[in-house]
Amino acid sequence: MTMSRRRFVAGAAGTGGSLALAGCLGVLTGEKALRFEANAAVVPPSVRESAGYEEYRTTEPEVTREFTVAGQTREVTVKNVMAQYDRGVELPVVGRARAAVFTVLSTPQVKVLGKTFNPVKDMSTDEIAEMVQQRYERVENVRRADSRSVAILDTETTAVRYTGDATLAGGGASVEVYLTVTEPVADDDDFVLCFAGYPRALDERETVTSLVNGVQHRP
Repeated sequence: MTMSRRRFVAGAAGTGGSLALAGCLGVLTGEKALRFEANAAVVPPSVRESAGYEEYRTTEPEVTREFTVAGQTREVTVKNVMAQYDRGVELPVVGRARAAVFTVLSTPQVKVLGKTFNPVKDMSTDEIAEMVQQRYERVENVRRADSRSVAILDTETTAVRYTGDATLAGGGASVEVYLTVTEPVADDDDFVLCFAGYPRALDERETVTSLVNGVQHRP
């Protein structure tokens, strides 16, 4: 059984940005509807204030799908949590814009018949980067630049940085950006990953690392 990975885990749309992921849940049997909810993963105030970032908003997008296997239909609802942060930066021609952004996504590990399923776990950072749209009208020409090791919740993982051309929301101005996407880590019953975007004119790499390292996962 296959299902488009872009449909299963959905981020908030609009000016807040979006992340759409999806995948295969495997064989589901039984009659009771299944519901899985993630606990929030956040950047604590002390960490974000030190980095100059402010809380933008937290959303809890839900996705419900029906799966039919061997004549049986199961309804599965997944609630994700997206904590979003940003800071204002000065850009040539454009002026000041909140174009440096950072998001933490927590998405539940879907456990069925003793197995854990979630498309985030099996997606590459390349696939996630293609779907990231963080406070930009659109991002084009995304290309891998480099990678490094970071720690999320004391677990080592990889952060991959990409270059791209972004159109700022509202103003229509174009700016060269870096996008950083981490590979997800498992914590309790969730997967947690981070992604960030900022103009290439900024030296924001270490700041993004400090935000990633400071993430906390609420029980």
